[in-house]
Amino acid sequence: MVSKLLIGILLTNVSHALANKNCIPAYEYIPFEGESWAKPDPQTGYIQLGTYSRISPDGKYVLRSLSGQYLTTVTLMKLTEVGEKNKKATAIETDLKNEAFAVQNTWRFIVDINKEHHTLENLTTKGKKSKPDLSAGVNGFYTTAAEISSSNNTSIIRSLSWPSEGDASSSQGQGALYNKIYSVKKNDHNSYSLISESSNHYLCGNLRKTEGSIFTLPMLSMNGSEFSAMPVNPKNHNPTMRIYKIADNNKDCELIDDLGTTASKLIFGHPRPGKKALVSYASGQVYIYDRDLQTHLEINGYPMAIIPDSFPGFTRDGRLVFAAHWSDCSTGTCQTRSGYVRVDPYQTPNLKALSHHIGFETHYPKCITYDDIKDSENWLLQHK
Repeated sequence: MVSKLLIGILLTNVSHALANKNCIPAYEYIPFEGESWAKPDPQTGYIQLGTYSRISPDGKYVLRSLSGQYLTTVTLMKLTEVGEKNKKATAIETDLKNEAFAVQNTWRFIVDINKEHHTLENLTTKGKKSKPDLSAGVNGFYTTAAEISSSNNTSIIRSLSWPSEGDASSSQGQGALYNKIYSVKKNDHNSYSLISESSNHYLCGNLRKTEGSIFTLPMLSMNGSEFSAMPVNPKNHNPTMRIYKIADNNKDCELIDDLGTTASKLIFGHPRPGKKALVSYASGQVYIYDRDLQTHLEINGYPMAIIPDSFPGFTRDGRLVFAAHWSDCSTGTCQTRSGYVRVDPYQTPNLKALSHHIGFETHYPKCITYDDIKDSENWLLQHK
């Protein structure tokens, strides 16, 4: 009896281990359902998806700004799962304003446009009653931030935008970019305090002759070492979305990539060993740009016809998440649904075809696995 029991336990453990190595589903749909706010807009007939979206590194939250009717201006959408087929999105209301933003990489903080930093934990548990821990960085419209490094309960963060309204060098939507570096300390009871903050560092003055001095649509990379933006008046008179590396002096820039196209905003993936981080954008459909191969790849192969949102984002393990409307015909009667789509891009036809091309057989992994997701979640726990 004992030996049979041990064999049974061993077989169960092996079964779980094999299951964890399996590929995740290529496409997952997480609808808005059963909530008072999940109502069609009277003018459009669609449930509103919000104007701006940012995806948490574990894929469990979406920071949604200018949320639309029936909700606060900024919401945190929680993507929950109970079993394989029971997925839904629920809304956590906040008192944040306009286009609040997350500090990328760890999502340690969600920042209001007045520079107030709320922890993700406080917002998810307290909602509109959340109180900020500190105020730092750049304030104003269209700000982006990323955690550069962390050690011994101290984190270094870069925030980037253009000067606030009223400054002669900027206007709503475009301006001369500048950034600040600041460090914060984690105290007892998971509170934080500001240690130091730099002065304003204006960016890319060394590229003024070729890129001009005015940019729009900035977004920092996950580790804050690069940013994407579109120069408004470049020397070649062809404004396109580009990627720049920020020098150690926090002022000079190096042009790294030119996508040759425009986009509503370019969103960085997390760093990949030996390769440049992938980036995503939406232009009618969702695209990935492979910076190593200089190739634009449409995400395709959806089992349901979709209309995607403009701001797809990556999880740390590589999944792509975005808001969308789709036509669900699984019950025999087609219904328009709204919510979020999660995709393993490596299992989509276009990326699989490129990966199988002669010379690129190992450029992408076969798929994202459940182990990949668990490893990513463990990394986040260790860095918070």
